[in-house]
Amino acid sequence: MGRGELERDELGRGELGRGELERGELERGELGRGAVERGGLERGAVGREELERGELEAAAEDYCALVETFGPLADYLTINVSSPNTLGLRRLQARDHLEGLLSEVTRARDLVTGPPRPLLVKLSPDLDPAELEDALAAVVRAGVEGVVATNTTTARPGVDSSLGAQPGGLSGAPLFPLALEQVRRAARWGGGRIAVIGCGGVSSRDQVQAMLDAGADLVQLFTALVYQGPRVVQSLLARSD
Repeated sequence: MGRGELERDELGRGELGRGELERGELERGELGRGAVERGGLERGAVGREELERGELEAAAEDYCALVETFGPLADYLTINVSSPNTLGLRRLQARDHLEGLLSEVTRARDLVTGPPRPLLVKLSPDLDPAELEDALAAVVRAGVEGVVATNTTTARPGVDSSLGAQPGGLSGAPLFPLALEQVRRAARWGGGRIAVIGCGGVSSRDQVQAMLDAGADLVQLFTALVYQGPRVVQSLLARSD
């Protein structure tokens, strides 16, 4: 598969790493979507749905507490600043906010005992090119290892039913073209300085390859696991004759 070829362990284990650290997780103590790590369901991974505090300045404290809690357990940590389902969360993607947040989080990560844990930032597919570049610049400046491109979208591409009027983030097949373009932009801008994890609507081997061709170093699954089950990983890795 060329550059970024995925081994069985990378798709089967890495994509299911502890995925999303968001504000309010510790306070809410809920099992959240996208908060599954290797063994996370057995350990009781927790999630969140809304901000507990309105002040952006308080975000670093929450994220750092989560890093301290999950750092010793996880293979990697993803800072989710892009969920459209969390009130005000996407404001943290602005360069000034993101640089300050990541500087605090990286310091907390560096204090975690044991092997170094890569730190990733999950970005929105709805960022325009200038906003994306600002966010990527903050990631590089903070010394973060990479980005996950992308989270769910507030757009409704190809959704013609009345369900498209519902609020919240859209995932699955309609998200794929948006995520693919963000992967392409992030990989081009990053120029190898950061890892790019392709995520969003991936459900076929051709889509995995498209993500890799666009510059993704790894590919992550979410919705496909719901509709096709864990065996989808094996089918995506199976080489065609």
